[in-house]
Amino acid sequence: MAAIEAGPIKVKVVRVEDGAEGEAGDEPYACAPIVATFPHDARAAGHVDREHEGGIQVDLYASKDHLEKRDYYLHAKAGGSKGGGVEYVSSSLDANLGRPVKYVVGFLDRETRTLELMAPTHHASVAHFRVWRGKDDPLVMKGREETSSAASGDYDALESRRNLLKEFGSNKIKRLIAKRERTQIKDSDSLFLEDQGSVLRWATQMAEASAAKGQSEEDQLARATEARRRVLPNHDLRATTARQAYPLAGMLSSRAWDSLRASQYYRDVEEGSESCDEYVIDRLAALKGGGAGEMSKEETNRALCLYAVLKWLHKTHRRAIRCKKGEGVGALASLLDLPQDLVLDLVLKFFKSSGPGVWECSKSSRISLKLHLAVLLLMLEGYSVKTAALAEELGVDAQEAKTLARELGCAVSGDSARLMKRKRAAESGDATVAADLESRLPKVGLKKARAR
Repeated sequence: MAAIEAGPIKVKVVRVEDGAEGEAGDEPYACAPIVATFPHDARAAGHVDREHEGGIQVDLYASKDHLEKRDYYLHAKAGGSKGGGVEYVSSSLDANLGRPVKYVVGFLDRETRTLELMAPTHHASVAHFRVWRGKDDPLVMKGREETSSAASGDYDALESRRNLLKEFGSNKIKRLIAKRERTQIKDSDSLFLEDQGSVLRWATQMAEASAAKGQSEEDQLARATEARRRVLPNHDLRATTARQAYPLAGMLSSRAWDSLRASQYYRDVEEGSESCDEYVIDRLAALKGGGAGEMSKEETNRALCLYAVLKWLHKTHRRAIRCKKGEGVGALASLLDLPQDLVLDLVLKFFKSSGPGVWECSKSSRISLKLHLAVLLLMLEGYSVKTAALAEELGVDAQEAKTLARELGCAVSGDSARLMKRKRAAESGDATVAADLESRLPKVGLKKARAR
């Protein structure tokens, strides 16, 4: 908060109950020009207007959970030459309680030297930080390394700062955060990056696990191959062209396509709305109203719309969807703001009910979701894409992007991935036969036990 040249201002906290005023306690409370906290459940307890110390207007708040303890939160506006017209808040809580502080968001006017606090006060829960209160802070004194239970809130500090910037930051900051989230490698602070694992490795692990159940090697290979193909988008193993290998129409039922076409997502894509995903906007501008590669304009709009929905699910609901609106598909559709037919056909392909109002996305489903996104990107880019661009869009590192491309049957060379690039599969004189999708998919191998 901006410094005040006139120094701190002393404010007496007054308790207001049922219109009657009373002293808050025997000890005076100092309200320095600092930002303290409004709890999430604070409610107005009264209003006091005092003409002392340069003119102080005070709004007092009390926490519903602490009324018996006489815990109050003060919103004061210091007028006149001493206060500099700065608004600030403080509380009557003892600093030794070690409570986490939720900063109030405000807008500072440098010309008038006033700070306008955000209203309503529940916006204070956007950010959540632990404040060090000096060398005498009981939580950091030598010999005491434990953390107060009150200091461990519902928000992770780093993620809270991201949320704060996403909510109130400039467009430039928001774009920078989004870019970093898409390109960073998986770590504990990632917002939506998933487990780094390929379908091939996962399928091989399943095959190895089945060996303990006494299955033959042939059965293990069959099971692993089936597991790998189950997570691929709808495909035709005998197809010899990319368009036939992963047909767009087969990704959804006709009923789900109709519901998607009637949704706001589709209208936004058709109109090129600024609310669309950044890639969708860029791709629409590049195509200038036409189709992508072999696709018509209608097919391109469908692919872009489906891509936007899946990418939103991938980023926003990486492991589970918790629906507080109730149980059932209807409540889930209402929460996601998607047509129910689309939820039935698309969302439930990746998210399975695991309890009342909880829909979980398993590891194999997360891999499948990324493969669906990769196929749509390949379609929109004419079945040839830079792996760096693929990695950025999926929020994975470059190596995983290449692995995902190979899982789909792409030929990866350098920084490029191409789907169903024609090659000779067999020769008979001058005749050549185009390789089908099945021959291009990676083969599952079983790990042999070492001889001792």
